[in-house]
Amino acid sequence: MHWLAWLAIVDGCLAVCAQFSRKVGYYRRLLRFGVCALFASIVTLLTLPALWAVGKRASGNWVAGRAFYYSTLVLLGISVEIEGEELLDQACPCVLVGNHQTMFDLIMLGRVFPKQTVILAKRSVSHYPFVGWFMRLSDDIFISRGNKQSSSDMFKKASEELKSKNVSVWFFPEGTRG
Repeated sequence: MHWLAWLAIVDGCLAVCAQFSRKVGYYRRLLRFGVCALFASIVTLLTLPALWAVGKRASGNWVAGRAFYYSTLVLLGISVEIEGEELLDQACPCVLVGNHQTMFDLIMLGRVFPKQTVILAKRSVSHYPFVGWFMRLSDDIFISRGNKQSSSDMFKKASEELKSKNVSVWFFPEGTRG
């Protein structure tokens, strides 16, 4: 049987069990969240060659964000309302600073992420399957936390990215959540 059919069967079983247990409902939403992340990563990996061809490689993060946001809208029913969204595109290139303390932050980021923006992330993320792959292919910047030389080099690289490629850089100063 096709893996998508198995996923639908598991989701249906979890939906029934969730009527009797809030914990099962949580795990069902978590599974759907993971499916959305996987979907967004695959869409981005498939889209990146076309973005490379037109010189918009850094827009891979925008594709991932929108694919993730719209899939969570459908599978989880979560929507985000943005005020002043047009200001993001007018201000670019720029340095953006974002909150990233919970998984819900990713949904908001997916909704507002501007085109031609790279992410500054910890080096370990570059090794994650799918997510790390598209982030590396989107020219994101990876640093080693705790290494002062790496942090200094990171800021130099981020400023060079802004100038030479006319892209924005988004980073999350709050760091590790756990």
